[in-house]
Amino acid sequence: MKKGLLKTVWLGLLIVILLSTPCFAAEKYRKVDKIDGFKLEIGAILPQKFLDKNKPRELKVSSSQTAPGYNIEYKEIEYKIGVDGNNAIIFISTEDPQFVTVEKIRPGMAFTDAFKLAPKASVIMESGWIGYIPFKSGWNAAVLLDERDQWSYFDKVAFVFMRQE
Repeated sequence: MKKGLLKTVWLGLLIVILLSTPCFAAEKYRKVDKIDGFKLEIGAILPQKFLDKNKPRELKVSSSQTAPGYNIEYKEIEYKIGVDGNNAIIFISTEDPQFVTVEKIRPGMAFTDAFKLAPKASVIMESGWIGYIPFKSGWNAAVLLDERDQWSYFDKVAFVFMRQE
């Protein structure tokens, strides 16, 4: 009897842990198109109306830094944004394949194809996280690094991002 009860308790705890872990929860994106004065750009301040309704979560903005972050939908594209202590946007990223930069870079395209669009650029490495190619528009094409801090020519652009310098 005790063995069965103990097994049930452990199974129940495991289910609670799995369901409460962010990676298992569906990410919700908040529409911000209709918030007066909202602009999706580095340095823009998030409106109080948005802050009152949304709780931040930690978002990785560099290999060594996180920031309070939000998932938003802006003009039908999903973004993750990071903010500073004044709620100014310091980081914008998207994995949405509908997003295209002026250089024709999009999440999901072959990283080598992105490389061809910036022939004079080199991959900047952020150890333990990403390698990325910067573009003149301010957007960067990111590829995830493996445990040896390497990427492959078969990799895809994992996300496109912009951040405050």
